[in-house]
Amino acid sequence: MTRYAEKVLFVDDEPRVLSALRRRLLDRFAMEVASSPAEALRLLEATRGIAVVVADMGMPGMSGIALLDRVRARWPDVRRIMLTGETDQATAIAAVNAGKVFRFINKPVDADLLAEAIEAAIEEYRLATDSLAQIQRLELMAASAEQTRRSFLAMMNHELRTPLNHVLGFSALLEQRCKQRGEVESLEYISYIRESGQALLRVLNRIMEVARLSAGEAPSSTTLFDLMDVLRQEVEHYRPLAAKHGITVAFTAPSEPLCVQASEQELAQALAELLDNAIKFNSPGGHIAIAVDCAGGDIAIRIADSGIGMTQADVKRVLEAFCQREDGLNRRFEGVGVGLTLAVLTAQAHGGTLSVESRKDHGTVVVMRLKRAIEARQPAARIA
Repeated sequence: MTRYAEKVLFVDDEPRVLSALRRRLLDRFAMEVASSPAEALRLLEATRGIAVVVADMGMPGMSGIALLDRVRARWPDVRRIMLTGETDQATAIAAVNAGKVFRFINKPVDADLLAEAIEAAIEEYRLATDSLAQIQRLELMAASAEQTRRSFLAMMNHELRTPLNHVLGFSALLEQRCKQRGEVESLEYISYIRESGQALLRVLNRIMEVARLSAGEAPSSTTLFDLMDVLRQEVEHYRPLAAKHGITVAFTAPSEPLCVQASEQELAQALAELLDNAIKFNSPGGHIAIAVDCAGGDIAIRIADSGIGMTQADVKRVLEAFCQREDGLNRRFEGVGVGLTLAVLTAQAHGGTLSVESRKDHGTVVVMRLKRAIEARQPAARIA
């Protein structure tokens, strides 16, 4: 008898055939019997665990082939065996080739041969249903993990952002009062509190953005805008910081607008991360060259620095979230190690790419490629 609860349904309009099959195979399989195709379909609807249907080919009202074809359409995992006479072999072979029947057995039926065919059919049924069950379990696990991720991020967002907003709000209020009262020493301490709170909020925002993009979520609302305007603003924003470290910045770009359909805020943040890295990992007296090229439908933004550079192993490492070239408490550079990851994920979320080439002690080149908006490349219609 089978080790599992799978059942075999025998369908034949001759009671003596059903009785003989039951007698020969009852000790090997869990069995159900039906004396007509209509009864067989009702049993399939009402009975759980039917793995194999064995049907006689010649039955009034509906042939065995028609019945098994109905079974295939309604219960595709159920395996189908047909019993047929010698004169119907050509029809049976055609049914097998068409996929309507798993196998056919000639009459008079050899019980051992039929039992072997049923065992093989049950094994196929188990394989199909076990695979389906495994897929369903994985889908449930993935859905559960995604729900857990979303709940965790929502909790972290609320539990961290709320007290940080309080810190920033009250520090701004105290800072204003200290200015009014001329309390210089207190004003300095409160400024430290405010600046530290703002730094923590920036870190939180970046971590939340990496988590969102890592989950494959689409960019926030997109608009059509000139990417060069955004890049120029970010370059000008970072020039004072570069000058503070004795780093020169050269910027060359086409004069024509290079528009993209994207989230302006997200791309601005990604460009800011790249410029910040080019300054942070540069050397005093170093140089940053920013160039933009538009070939075909792609916009390529190239940011090259003359800084410390990296080995190929370091490049792979820093592309992972929360990793830096140097780890440990003695590292030379601050940060949580999400800047480059955030830039890569942002480019990918907008259908672009970001590549990194670097040599130790010879600087780093980062290239972000994005699709230029089709609307921006269409010539304006002439007015007659």
